[in-house]
Amino acid sequence: MKKTIIITGATSGIGLETTRLLAGKGYCILAVGHSTANCEKADRDIRFGIPDADISWFAGDLMQQREVVRVAGEIKKRLNENGTESLYALINNAGCARSRYMTTEDGYEQQFALNHLAGFRLTHELLPYLLKEGGRVIMTSSESHKNMKVRWRDVMMSRNRGFCVEIPQTLRSASKHPCAGLSVPMRAMRASGRFVFSSWQVKKVQ
Repeated sequence: MKKTIIITGATSGIGLETTRLLAGKGYCILAVGHSTANCEKADRDIRFGIPDADISWFAGDLMQQREVVRVAGEIKKRLNENGTESLYALINNAGCARSRYMTTEDGYEQQFALNHLAGFRLTHELLPYLLKEGGRVIMTSSESHKNMKVRWRDVMMSRNRGFCVEIPQTLRSASKHPCAGLSVPMRAMRASGRFVFSSWQVKKVQ
């Protein structure tokens, strides 16, 4: 049986090329993009070179928590319909950058919501499937978090945001730190160019 991998932010950049690479290697890919139009465009792009690619697409604005839950529900439904009760890997790749302070409908700063919270919420929703396979959780990031500190008393930097033009960049850097919320990484971080890939294997603690 094919191993199943989920990739978010799969319609452009690192996500698109990772989807293309893994589809070419014969994996079953469940790809998540921001919009239906983006997903359709990426699908055409990949199938031009890999006509028989095993890819299913899911559209959703992962910046919003309700959308993360909805997409996770659709993915779980697809896994159950296919008789696949486990995941080989979840690649949390979706991210964004903002030039000004903006919040989601939940009140979270947008970069923090997508770059950080969305990956953790999606992992939580799909954890039972990852545990069955001893699957991997991979977080993509950048090296922009270096020399940055997480301001725990004001994580979203909402204080004095109207007076500091550096806040979007600072938030982008802090929110893309891949290890900020995970206490014990099960694999060492490895750098590739200006991007960082952190991987953890999910195991049930006895």
